[in-house]
Amino acid sequence: MEISLQFTEVHSVKNKALGLTEPSGLTFDANGGLWTVSDDTARLFLLDRQGNTLKSLDAPVSGFEGVTYDAQHDRLIAVKEESNEFFIIDLSAGEPVAQRRLSDLDGFAQTAVHFVQTKENKGLEGVAWNPADATLYAIKEGEPGVLLHLSGDLNKVISSVKLTETGVSDDDTALEDIDYSGLAVIPERNLLAIVSDKAARIYFYDLTSGRIKGSAALTKPGKKPGKFKSVRKAEGVAYDPANQSLYVISDKDAELYVYKVVIRE
Repeated sequence: MEISLQFTEVHSVKNKALGLTEPSGLTFDANGGLWTVSDDTARLFLLDRQGNTLKSLDAPVSGFEGVTYDAQHDRLIAVKEESNEFFIIDLSAGEPVAQRRLSDLDGFAQTAVHFVQTKENKGLEGVAWNPADATLYAIKEGEPGVLLHLSGDLNKVISSVKLTETGVSDDDTALEDIDYSGLAVIPERNLLAIVSDKAARIYFYDLTSGRIKGSAALTKPGKKPGKFKSVRKAEGVAYDPANQSLYVISDKDAELYVYKVVIRE
């Protein structure tokens, strides 16, 4: 399988008036809108596909790093890195309704060794709902990077894997330095698209084999025609099956990038 990304467009999402300056995490809702969070602001933001803010919801805390849409219950699930917590926001009510600590979930003992606190904050960075089986995936940023499979009701850790053991690689970044900042499910291919900030890449993880099937660099147009440069601090990703495109959001530049996913067998 050969996977590549074709850049199609870029939009600014910055909205200083509302506090959307450091976007982190991205997900589509049932209506095709894009939800994101800003880790320095206690709000969740709904964007259109051109990056315009349509509305925002107050959150009980700041520090969210990732967000996903649970289509089964019409709710958002956000993750807070410092405390490794999940916050559930009911969209019909427009307010938070519950929160869960990862350490309180059944089965956490199997992965607890990977969540020993270090000097740097390397906790949960992303979360993604899988519509194929109504379960969740969450990702730990680093030291080490870990992929978690969770029950959809957030009661159980089903499994976990260190990403260094799945075939991750990058020519310009040492394996132990590769971090993970967001993820999205590509359901028709049974893949996860996993974003790395430091590597400026998307890794494609096969949910059947538990292996990386390929990766592609995240680039955007440079100042000179025909020239491209790496995206800085990619922090979230969402997948649109209707046009087979990935939407990637950048913390550093507060921009939304769109890429066509091209897969050749």
